[in-house]
Amino acid sequence: MGQQLREMWLTYSKSKTQMYCIDCILFPGRGKEKPNKSWVKDGFRNWSSCTQSIISHETSSSHIYSSLKLKLRQSSLP
Repeated sequence: MGQQLREMWLTYSKSKTQMYCIDCILFPGRGKEKPNKSWVKDGFRNWSSCTQSIISHETSSSHIYSSLKLKLRQSSLP
């Protein structure tokens, strides 16, 4: 059985066999870095560097901004 991921921001398209960042799609980052297109628009599918790319993305300022915006929105819901 595959390893269960703790990253709630990952979403996977079976039909395209690509991963995306739902946080960055819903709330585009405004950090110092521009969001990586492979996580937002094109889809991520470079499986050989998957682990390093996930770590790099989730520590990017644009992803952190997007994740914080999502959490703020969720906390304001009834």
